[in-house]
Amino acid sequence: MLRVIHGADTFTAHERLREVLALHRGGDTDPGSVQWLDGKTAVPGAVLEACGQISMFAAGSVVVVEGLLSRFAKDEPRRKPAKGKKGRPAPKDMGEWDGFAERVRALPESSMLVLLDGDVKGANPLLSALAPTPEEEVKCPALRPTEVTRWVQERVAAAEGRIAGDAAARLASLVGADLWLLSSEIEKLVLYAGGAPISVGMVDDMAASGPTPTIFML
Repeated sequence: MLRVIHGADTFTAHERLREVLALHRGGDTDPGSVQWLDGKTAVPGAVLEACGQISMFAAGSVVVVEGLLSRFAKDEPRRKPAKGKKGRPAPKDMGEWDGFAERVRALPESSMLVLLDGDVKGANPLLSALAPTPEEEVKCPALRPTEVTRWVQERVAAAEGRIAGDAAARLASLVGADLWLLSSEIEKLVLYAGGAPISVGMVDDMAASGPTPTIFML
């Protein structure tokens, strides 16, 4: 089983990863059932071997490889690519990774391989070879400025807090689309508000009272 999660919004990508793992593991809490591999140094044999290792306490194997797709990212060529049979682009040599996609497709349903990555730009022969279906691929693009305010409001509500519309816009304008930082600041603001609606003044108070320089200081 294959899952590909990638995009410039790494915060959302990690949240989607947690959802995928929770769904696949079916409540299994054995930490040994998830293996993490560094995609920058991983080799195909090690990835496939890890996928075949199943703990006696786990329902199946889960392997997360982070940063593998980035190794194959290439800028789109200006000239037209060479054509193979039936007018399709000729396959690109991926060295030791040739045939990896076919072996991934042969994995049993009890084994899950998750490729987690950042913004995958340009031509990517490995992603093309894997050819994930819409159900297998999760794209997490960076939020547009107009979407950040709504994300702040939804995040505050999820934390059982309340925030005024102008305060959400103020926070979004100060931090921008860095959801990691926004999430941290929202947690602090919800505690600071103590059940009251978060106001613009509270946002500014937290910015001014920070003990260390942050993005707010800009």
